[in-house]
Amino acid sequence: NNPFLDITRGGVNVRTTSFSQEFRYDGRAVEVGFLPGEVVFNGGLSYGYNEFFGSDFAVLGPEFLVTDDVQESYSIGVYGDAAWRPVPQLELTGGLRYSWDHIESRDVTQVTSQTGTPIFLQCFPRIDGEATFGRVVPRAAISYDWSDDLTTFAAYTVGYRPGGTSEIGTAAANGITNNLVLFDEEITRSAEIGVRSRFFNDNMRLTASLYYTQIENYQVPVSQQDLGSSIPPQIALINLGDAESYGAEFGIEATPTTGLLLQGSFGVNFTEITDFRPPRIRDSAGTFLENVDLTGQDLPDAPQFTFTF
Repeated sequence: NNPFLDITRGGVNVRTTSFSQEFRYDGRAVEVGFLPGEVVFNGGLSYGYNEFFGSDFAVLGPEFLVTDDVQESYSIGVYGDAAWRPVPQLELTGGLRYSWDHIESRDVTQVTSQTGTPIFLQCFPRIDGEATFGRVVPRAAISYDWSDDLTTFAAYTVGYRPGGTSEIGTAAANGITNNLVLFDEEITRSAEIGVRSRFFNDNMRLTASLYYTQIENYQVPVSQQDLGSSIPPQIALINLGDAESYGAEFGIEATPTTGLLLQGSFGVNFTEITDFRPPRIRDSAGTFLENVDLTGQDLPDAPQFTFTF
């Protein structure tokens, strides 16, 4: 008998509260005494707050299960960049961003009886967890205008996605019980080269680029369950390991007549898991992820071809 087949109905009540604010300074081109050409300085400050409250329930045989989950996150970002044109055709850009993120999670599960007046049976231990992350990430770019209608460019950027906590394990089958497990921040390092061109008095614009991205501590949601537990399968965010992505993108914009803008794009993307390092949890089929080697496989939810118009 599979206890998960005893679920006869379920529901969820979700409430989210979000606030964000950004202050940005866009500078003007100025001359710096010891440098030829002009420099533009930009900067800014951002702040964000997000609260998630979820209360879900399910009927499992003779029991009624209620889970309350509260997650709060705070984020602060400070950034600045400078664009320098030593000659009119050449632009060099460099920038830095510092991001700080704090995440708090609280989770409590109660099980009551459905027979007659609901009687409290048990309450799993309350799960509390918090994590703080901070990182400085750089950005650099170069572009050159070969003519008024042709520009080539190259860029290198480092991306950052904060880590957090996931509830993994509600029974001894995993070797852990009611545990909030920390997942690490995800770091991406991307390089891109491309060309932009304009035709027909700037009424048509074409863009083509090649890119390569390394992903460290790739974050992915997985469905996991504990065999032998009456708790339904849960979604946990984990670090899958390291991965890479590379491909090409093509875009077109056209204004055949005043007031009409046509846009289209096409992309081809190849992905691969280069180092598979999952935590100790079971997937929805009951297999420990650490006993499966997915090195060399494609990333989940990463389409190879994309097209928009």
